Amino acid sequence: SVSSRRKQQKKQKEMIELRNRKYGAYLDELEKEIRALKQKQLLAMQLDNPTPSECASLLAARDTRLWSRQPSDADFMCLRLGVGEGNTSFTVRGVQKGFTLEEDHLLNRAREIETKSHTISDIPVLCDVRKESLVGVIGERASAIRLACHLILQAAMHHSYDDLKIVLIHAEKETAQWTWAKWLPHCFDENRERRFLSSTARETDELLKRLEEILKTRELAGRTEEVPLPYYLFVFTQLELADKQPIL
Repeated sequence: SVSSRRKQQKKQKEMIELRNRKYGAYLDELEKEIRALKQKQLLAMQLDNPTPSECASLLAARDTRLWSRQPSDADFMCLRLGVGEGNTSFTVRGVQKGFTLEEDHLLNRAREIETKSHTISDIPVLCDVRKESLVGVIGERASAIRLACHLILQAAMHHSYDDLKIVLIHAEKETAQWTWAKWLPHCFDENRERRFLSSTARETDELLKRLEEILKTRELAGRTEEVPLPYYLFVFTQLELADKQPIL
């Protein structure tokens, strides 16, 4: 009858409104939870991977995070390149796609929430130098030097000079831009008698030959599963300075 059909339509409309209200509230709560998880991950990454200016402040204040990374840590020699988009550390299980005759705005919204949950913006982007054993910095010269300085500063802030030595080979004409590095304890040998810095061809040859002897001695001492300490981070400020160097 017309009356029963109207009742059925009214009940169906009420069920749709209830679904929209209940499922909409659930999706609102889900989005809120995802935002909180993203913020928590972002803050944790920012704390573990401070900006260059923050690194300088932490060094000056001798913060507890100074030299806190150990060779056994997963983030040992992971250096911050900048910020960008990264993957979230959690998983949101979304609605499986299927064929439907009618458009369902709630299901579409759920799938959109799932898609957006996979990535996070403005998060520190890292380079694992232990895995990426050869890393190049290209671009406008001043910007490239600034980034290289930031990477060295991070390496010195996060890692003890007992675990990491920094070898800096730079052009003589750019000495003024790298003078600050000579005060890093990471740029001294074990006896603090010689610095691992050079700016001329003669200095570079002598330094690299000395380091090559050290590395060969360690190799002859026997191969083990663990890499012998300290690690050596070689920084060449120009490609031609590294060209045909046997140690590399």
